[in-house]
Amino acid sequence: MVRCFGLLLALVVSFQSANAALLSTWDFASNANGTVAGGIVGAAGAMQNAGQTSAIGGLVYGNAGARNASGFWRTSNFNNVGSASPLTARYSYISFTNSSSVNQITLTTLDFKAKNASGAFARNVEVSYKITGVSGESSMGSFERTSASFSSSTASFASGVTLDAGDSVTVYFRFFKSGSDSNSNNRQLDLDDIALNGDVVPEPASMAVFGLVGLGVAVARRRKK
Repeated sequence: MVRCFGLLLALVVSFQSANAALLSTWDFASNANGTVAGGIVGAAGAMQNAGQTSAIGGLVYGNAGARNASGFWRTSNFNNVGSASPLTARYSYISFTNSSSVNQITLTTLDFKAKNASGAFARNVEVSYKITGVSGESSMGSFERTSASFSSSTASFASGVTLDAGDSVTVYFRFFKSGSDSNSNNRQLDLDDIALNGDVVPEPASMAVFGLVGLGVAVARRRKK
């Protein structure tokens, strides 16, 4: 009986442990929509732009970024130098919702590729996120690009950031140029192959019920003997 219970407990614990998983991708191959990974119960929002539409310094940024015909996301021209720029209120963003009624998701990393649309001036992608019901954004870092060739980056979520059933995360991308970049054209960045990763944790209550049922079966078999 003790052995049987021990094996059952080990089985329940293994079911309760978090399972690392790819949650969703945005590859811009045919559209700007996100694709939820197989086995994940969720919804992925398309890449979108936000912010004021009026021009500042003759440039409109944040509402004209779009999927490029070559299959990546290209920003509008931008003239941001530092976080004090009024253009920081313009950005592109994606979102993911945990649609499961029983599983919790712990967010871990965001992978993406980025490059300058042209030129070798320093341009930065600043990444941040916001969780449903949480006030304010949290930074995931700033990632510099000085080449017109794609290179990969990984941004990490703070430890313990979770999505309960029905919760959403919104990831924001803001774009900045170096102060020495006097070029008035092609102040653009390209993004591609965005991947949201996390750990899926089964609901403890469901696993506890499973364990109790299994224990009942073990007791019944013991009594028959």
